[in-house]
Amino acid sequence: MGYSSTDVKMYSYDGATITFATVGTISAYPTNIAIPNIPKPFRHPADDILYAAACNVVAVNNNGSFTAAGLTLPSDCWITSLTEYGSYLAIATAPRNPGERSRVFLWGRDTSQTTVSEILDFGQGDLKVLENIDGALVGIVISNSDFSVTPQLKMYVYSGGSPELVKTLSTTTYASISLDIFKAKQGNELYFTAKFPIQGTTINQLWVAGRKDGWYLSPDRYVNGTTAITSVNGFDFVGDYLFVGFDSGSFVRTYAGG
Repeated sequence: MGYSSTDVKMYSYDGATITFATVGTISAYPTNIAIPNIPKPFRHPADDILYAAACNVVAVNNNGSFTAAGLTLPSDCWITSLTEYGSYLAIATAPRNPGERSRVFLWGRDTSQTTVSEILDFGQGDLKVLENIDGALVGIVISNSDFSVTPQLKMYVYSGGSPELVKTLSTTTYASISLDIFKAKQGNELYFTAKFPIQGTTINQLWVAGRKDGWYLSPDRYVNGTTAITSVNGFDFVGDYLFVGFDSGSFVRTYAGG
């Protein structure tokens, strides 16, 4: 996936010929808004189809058959994360206007339908990360705008009914806090990147969320030994290894177990 000032493109790569080709284009970005990061595409296990998102549009790539707008969500939100919830594609969105609420849309993956099956309220702030952990939707939200009395990093869990706020970290510092949309799932744990103070010390590293005798949310590990970093540009687990790109081109491979 890659973007210009007005659209997002999906590319394929042929390892034999070492060439890239454009699979399709999602024309989803008006020229008068800043382009947010593109969420990681998701292959749904129920149909083995790849779903990708840009702004408020979900594109569908079915083995090279590309649909640029399989689903278009309201224009007051932008899509941040994709995962599965049973037969649904769970689509996490953050509000485009500060102070409004984040939502998760449950879509039955039928491109002939313009509506979704359910809309879940994930509270005030920006929902940046969503994953299916142990059969439940786990969402990570940051509230750090002028509409937040106390900046918070929050963990919501949905397994029917309404999303439940299960963990909250608070700080009095508005500067230098952030939550990225990068995520990876290893075993039954969700990993993501955030910059947030713990007991007065800003933690800028990988974080982990999961459930073991109750839900937990905590910093996990530094990506460069004990050396502080400026930013993570992406990461993923491949087999027994964790690969992390950070600080404008640096790259490290570590054992997935930490």
